[in-house]
Amino acid sequence: MIGILKNCLKIRRGKNIAKGRFDLESIKLKAKAEVIILLISSLKSIIGITYKVLFWEEDTKIEDFFKLNFSNKKYEKASSYKNGKEPGIVFIDDEIIDIDFFEVTIKQSF
Repeated sequence: MIGILKNCLKIRRGKNIAKGRFDLESIKLKAKAEVIILLISSLKSIIGITYKVLFWEEDTKIEDFFKLNFSNKKYEKASSYKNGKEPGIVFIDDEIIDIDFFEVTIKQSF
């Protein structure tokens, strides 16, 4: 699944791929995560999901995060953060939207 998503993202098109953009700047910081979580959790016809997580931390911090919080999640590190402008990238495949995982991840972002 991850390879398929990578290819779809590279060519910027693909069947059954939803893509969107929201301007959240005017929303209070605490409410930003809630808005995103409500939006994603409202999608009922999901049969699979791939999370693309960007990170600006050392790889060991990301690995520790998964070990401590979500040891059951299998992830693939597509690239490491190298203390530059480009983030590291991790992909996680799942069959359903894991609200706990999503909530912790999104709140860490804000």
